[in-house]
Amino acid sequence: MREILFRGKSKETQELCYGYYVCDKYIDWHLIYVGVISIEVIPETLSEFTGVTDKNETKVFENDKVLVHENVCGEIKDWTAKVAFKGGSFCLLNEDGNPICSLFEVCGTFEVIPE
Repeated sequence: MREILFRGKSKETQELCYGYYVCDKYIDWHLIYVGVISIEVIPETLSEFTGVTDKNETKVFENDKVLVHENVCGEIKDWTAKVAFKGGSFCLLNEDGNPICSLFEVCGTFEVIPE
């Protein structure tokens, strides 16, 4: 079973926080619980953990940009993509926002590109 985890930027400090997400759309209230502390976050910055880690054991979240190292006929090809949730699963999108492949079907290694 995969870990259910979210991240978002704190409205107060602009720092990323990780935890469990709760929202109330009627009062425009979006919180991430970190242990027993609740932090109000900017809704546009929310993203869900995919359940996958990159080659450096970094957790991959929705909206992350990744660098893929793919072996094509003995030659390494590098390309970048954005992680998104489309069609019921996490996938990689090209620059035009079109799905390339499922995140779980990447033929090679990949790593998260820091923001």
